[in-house]
Amino acid sequence: MYRNTPIWQLLLKAINTGDFIKIMLLNNDYFDIAGVFTFSKYYEVELSEMDLDDFDRQCVGRVLRHIFIALGYKKKRRTRSKHYVITYGTLYERSDSNE
Repeated sequence: MYRNTPIWQLLLKAINTGDFIKIMLLNNDYFDIAGVFTFSKYYEVELSEMDLDDFDRQCVGRVLRHIFIALGYKKKRRTRSKHYVITYGTLYERSDSNE
């Protein structure tokens, strides 16, 4: 269900920001930092001003999942961190082109 909320506008901003996508992929590939954690840190100030419910948090993960899948990644494993606004994330790995 689409809701035009501040978190949705922030997600659109993130998707359209090449720097964010590059940092998210770098963090995922080399530092094992889930995309949602990168999003949480990159937009920490904006997120601190929002009252996010579970639906909002799940939407962030789902949108970022679609970006990873579109770029040829597959799910690797779930991860948890208490240091971010969104506490659960997923790490992805590039799909082997020979599969």
